[in-house]
Amino acid sequence: MVITCRNAVDLIPDYLSASISASAAVPFGTHINGCADCAAILRTYRKTIELTRGFLHRQDLALRPDGNFSCHETGSDSFQLTR
Repeated sequence: MVITCRNAVDLIPDYLSASISASAAVPFGTHINGCADCAAILRTYRKTIELTRGFLHRQDLALRPDGNFSCHETGSDSFQLTR
């Protein structure tokens, strides 16, 4: 299986969530290891996740001690801030 840059970018979320198929994992890894552009996109995805988690963690710590706000997942890809 040959992975193009477009295929590799499409597979990044599956790779990061460990849900990439076994048949795509090796070709994906081979492509990422040989393609500087796709490797950079993968690093960007990882950094975005890291920064978002850090932001949400800081917000959680900043808002909870005074009891005014809490952040709840809405079941979609968004969050709802409630009093």
